Amino acid sequence: RANDSSAANQLATGIDPNWYNGVTRQRSAYNFAGAGSNCVTFTVASPQSALGTMTTLTAEAWIRAGAAWSATHAVMAVQQPTASKYPINLSITAAGKAYGGINWNDGTSSTITGSTTLSARKWYHVAVTYDGANLNIWVDGTADAVPVAVVKTPSRAFTTSDAVNIGSRNCGNDLFIGEIVEARLSNTARYTTSFTPSKRFVTDSNTILLAHGDEGPGSTRAYNSAVDTVNSQ
Repeated sequence: RANDSSAANQLATGIDPNWYNGVTRQRSAYNFAGAGSNCVTFTVASPQSALGTMTTLTAEAWIRAGAAWSATHAVMAVQQPTASKYPINLSITAAGKAYGGINWNDGTSSTITGSTTLSARKWYHVAVTYDGANLNIWVDGTADAVPVAVVKTPSRAFTTSDAVNIGSRNCGNDLFIGEIVEARLSNTARYTTSFTPSKRFVTDSNTILLAHGDEGPGSTRAYNSAVDTVNSQ
């Protein structure tokens, strides 16, 4: 189930003339006010099959900050409420750098921070990948840091209470301010060399979650082989 947990977080409507720095996007976006419990959250369906078998991964989205960066702003996070852990975390730091973090199955974690300072009110594609040997962070299709060499297995201790959150780490902290579209979580490292990011993703066999940002109440989106329904409040 997908749930917009704050009335302040409504789907932005109409045409965004600033989509990808001037390219018109004739769809809406998740528009985050950065207040209260402002986020979009997806309950993990069949977590052991959907998330628990991941050995490689990609978390990515198109983002545009609505104001200057002033704190950590989460783009996407897999949350384990019972353990207060975040096995996968894609964020922007207070300094405006792309940040990725992964919790490993042995209880340790690894992080990576990009070098590019992201400007406010400008669209960027950001992604964190793990290919089984290297953790990497990407901005607009270019590796933005020296990869972190690590050979471990991402956390597999998922339960039915876990969630994938967009726009906040836990629907209360690290709140995003601005717009997020094309948020996708995959069980493969989609990028290993420089690439041109697509402006609209499609579902394939490696897609765990794909949320375009233009879904209205009652619409559906891909979640592994199942389907989630949007329940905007």
